[in-house]
Amino acid sequence: LSLKEKKKIKDYRLKFISKETGKELSKIITFDHHLCHIYYGYYASTFRKKKVAAISLDAGGDGVYESISVFDKKSTHKRIYAGHDCLLGPIYTMVTLLLKMKPNEHEFKVMGLAPYAKEFERKKTREFLETILNLKGIKFKKNPNLKDFYFHIANELKYERFDGVAGGLQDWLEKILSNSPAAMAVSPNGEYIALALTQTDTVQIYDKNADELIFSIPVGDAPRAVTFSDDSKLVLAADMRTRFVHIAETESGEIVGKIKFDMAPTNLRVVNNKVWATVKAPFIFGADLKTLDITNKIHLNSVPVTFEVIGPNELGSKNKNLSFSWVLLGFIFAIYYLIKKGKSQENDSKKQEKTT
Repeated sequence: LSLKEKKKIKDYRLKFISKETGKELSKIITFDHHLCHIYYGYYASTFRKKKVAAISLDAGGDGVYESISVFDKKSTHKRIYAGHDCLLGPIYTMVTLLLKMKPNEHEFKVMGLAPYAKEFERKKTREFLETILNLKGIKFKKNPNLKDFYFHIANELKYERFDGVAGGLQDWLEKILSNSPAAMAVSPNGEYIALALTQTDTVQIYDKNADELIFSIPVGDAPRAVTFSDDSKLVLAADMRTRFVHIAETESGEIVGKIKFDMAPTNLRVVNNKVWATVKAPFIFGADLKTLDITNKIHLNSVPVTFEVIGPNELGSKNKNLSFSWVLLGFIFAIYYLIKKGKSQENDSKKQEKTT
């Protein structure tokens, strides 16, 4: 949506709310849709006061379908990207409406209906949707000739069975999601983006805007982790099945070395020319990037671990001992109740003695 269209929608909503509630427009405050998602995820996590990235993705809000933001160590927010290219949610909702179900509510019924369709019934819907939207690297590519989703989809699928439409829609969605990168890394100098693609067993290197594919590096079988060296001259990719970490030159894509670990690495980091790899077992391995020799094997059970306990009182309350105060108050009330009950029983027994 253009800025003019966004403002028009916002003004319409404000006037509607003002009319229905009887409140003046100046007293109504609005918040950006995706910013609310981002803040909820950030402040409900344990990453507060840390440098983190936050991603939101849904069927749309305030003219945006996907956004990327960053928070610094002072919890200052900065949005670095907002777009409306990821149409997975809107298309799923559109098809839900075309199947005479309630959009933004009955999508789960479409998903539940999908497994009942046979392949020949779902094929046309799946192949048609692939011409509308597909994933290229980390960017969604929409058919430039497509102007109106609702009528275009309705016209193409008007002779298809309802279960075949649901099945084809679900196939298309799952195919796009399964083609998504298993891991992504940005070079320290900010010039390259590396994507680990398990469906092609390659690591793809893109320019910093993710527009141009520079080259693909074959890395054996199912790459699950990728990172760069400190100077951005090398890219490293972990092969899940052979347990190799493949090392290639960033500018040429030529593989210049390999490191084989005892177990398959699930995450990689390079710090001061040393490769650190985590695995599913409780170990962290370290290897020298120059000699390619494994130099460290750390068992996590031997490392002291501390946990940060974050309670509801730490999210907003200034009183850190609020929960303890309630427990203490309850304890005092219980003692008071028992003392009062004991005195009452004692008075009753005295009255009985007097009557006898």
